[in-house]
Amino acid sequence: MGIITEDMRDIFARARLSFAATVNADGTPNLSPKATLMVYDDDHLVFANIASPNTMANLARNPSIECNVVDVFARRRLPLQGQGRSPQRGAGVRLRDPHPAGAGGRPVPDP
Repeated sequence: MGIITEDMRDIFARARLSFAATVNADGTPNLSPKATLMVYDDDHLVFANIASPNTMANLARNPSIECNVVDVFARRRLPLQGQGRSPQRGAGVRLRDPHPAGAGGRPVPDP
């Protein structure tokens, strides 16, 4: 069984808001909206490289990434951490198992 559950897939299907956070060369965070973030398989996410030069440069230097998917109407977010790779080295974001973003891979309701 993979990391991505059916509940998580449902959030991805409803969500219209997602972000990817990477680390800049100076150690500061880079937060980038990702309208194309989607589930690739049970353990990977993918997003299109559309005007994402900072995100891609950061992943080439440091593959750490956190993706957040937000279902604004249900007031739920899905934080997922992993290692990102550019298509030249294998596509997608490999999720950490079993505790993405300290939430055990479970969607987190917003207060």
